[in-house]
Amino acid sequence: MAEEAECSKVTIINIRRNLRQFGSVHAPPTRVGRKPTVTPLMIDALCDHLLEKPGLYLDEMAVFLWDEFRMMVTASSIRRALVAKVWSKKTVRQHAKERNADLRELYLHNLSDFQSYHLV
Repeated sequence: MAEEAECSKVTIINIRRNLRQFGSVHAPPTRVGRKPTVTPLMIDALCDHLLEKPGLYLDEMAVFLWDEFRMMVTASSIRRALVAKVWSKKTVRQHAKERNADLRELYLHNLSDFQSYHLV
C-alpha cells in the first residue's frame, strides 16, 4: 500500500491510527494554553445583561459574573472575551437602542410621514 501511495510505511500506520481514533486522516487540532476563565455560557449571560445595561464598567461586569456564577473573573479576562465576541461599548449601545421599544415606535411614526415613492 505504501508503494502505491508513494509514501513510507510509517505514514500509512499513522493515517490508519488517525482514522481509527478520530475518524479522519488528520488528528483534531489541540488548543495551546490555559483554558479560558470566562466560559461561553458566561459570555452569553453577560451579553444579555449588557443589552439591558449597556453602560457597565468592566468591574461591574465582574461583579455580575460573581453574582450569577460565583466565579471571580478579572477585568482583563472579561475584556479579552468581549473582544473575541466583537462586543464594544459602541456595539452594545447600538444593540440596546435597536431593542428600545420607544425609539422603534418613534422611528415608525416618523417613517409614516413619507409616501411609498419617497422610499426608493
